[in-house]
Amino acid sequence: MITQNLSAGKNFSDKGRSRVMEIDFIKGFCLLAMVTEHCLGEFYMGEPGAGLSILENIFDVLIGASAFMFCMGFTLDIGRIHTPQHCLKRGLTLLCTSFFLNFFRSTIPYLTFFGTMESDYVFMWMIDILINDILAFAGMAFLLLALLKKLKLNAWGIFAVAVALSVIGYFCRFTDTGMPVANALLGYLVGTKAEAEFPLFYWFIFVAAGNLFREYYLKIKNKKKFYLIMLPVAAALTTAFLVLGSKGVKPFECIIGETYKYAWMNTFDAFGSLCCCFTYLGVMWLLSQLVEKLHITKFRPLSYLAENLPGLYLVQWVLIANVYFFLMRWLKVLPAPQTPIALTAYVVCILALTVLIHELYKKYCRAGVLKFLEKNQILCAVVILAVTVAVVLLSVSHGLPEIPSYHNDYAINGVSVYY
Repeated sequence: MITQNLSAGKNFSDKGRSRVMEIDFIKGFCLLAMVTEHCLGEFYMGEPGAGLSILENIFDVLIGASAFMFCMGFTLDIGRIHTPQHCLKRGLTLLCTSFFLNFFRSTIPYLTFFGTMESDYVFMWMIDILINDILAFAGMAFLLLALLKKLKLNAWGIFAVAVALSVIGYFCRFTDTGMPVANALLGYLVGTKAEAEFPLFYWFIFVAAGNLFREYYLKIKNKKKFYLIMLPVAAALTTAFLVLGSKGVKPFECIIGETYKYAWMNTFDAFGSLCCCFTYLGVMWLLSQLVEKLHITKFRPLSYLAENLPGLYLVQWVLIANVYFFLMRWLKVLPAPQTPIALTAYVVCILALTVLIHELYKKYCRAGVLKFLEKNQILCAVVILAVTVAVVLLSVSHGLPEIPSYHNDYAINGVSVYY
């Protein structure tokens, strides 16, 4: 059920084609960028240097979360119009899945610190079960879509709401309730003193834009003419955005500077990132034309990544977190990469293991797991939420004073969970 809900809407028809290839290519590259970005953030202990810094910015702005969310909005209602009830159910499923993922990539790995750290810190770090990542954002986005669809807003109405939320969000950055858990929960909506990576107010605009673009894309009769006009315009705007942003020209600020300027990007940065999305879309269309012209459609690694993205996303995160905590920190059988070449080797290995594990799961376990989840949806949701609440209460009971996040170098009272 989890995988089905994450990938719902993937099969649709576009004049005989089962998928939109350029969208698939974007999603495939997004997964590659995610794995690289996560390995860089979790493993790398060397000097970042200009090359890695540029690469990280490219993954963030060009082929990162914004493009993924744009694709999420694009595929939303293709094939069939999703009802408010469907969006509500899907949103709750995604939220439960995010807690489930956080439990296995944070709560369980933190157990390795028992015996080497004060137990109070170990329990307090477990508040990471509330981390607001892209999966949690997707859940919140679908809950909002359920409301907006219930209000019968069309694509333009949804986009207008998204722009309004973006503007409101700018004035809510660094919200602090004085209560760590409240900050973590409010961080699902706006920027707070918590690990609020993808708050709804700042990132919903990309889902709404993808949803709006699909309305017109399906009506375009000559895709080639469209892209040949759109791509140069989008590329020019993207270049202007990147140049201004890299030089720190206001109001563009998400490319350089503190993490929050990207995670809680302002409305101008959001529109600049949307220009990047359209440029990326046009480039991927050119690539799709090349693939078809060379008749190499059977060699389709990017399409494979796109079609299996939900499962691969879950596997790569659990794998990366447990490699770091168990093999690097606890058992010390793997060294942390300290050069770009070593980091590349780790990325390739993680990606290969992710695909292998996912394929083994598909072959031997998926049918049984999906059947079980389908029959026990409510029970699974209750168990996941109960475990989440229990972990949060356990963390708070040990005197949680703050949420470890990028605001405080992932530390509590100066003690960091990382190196």
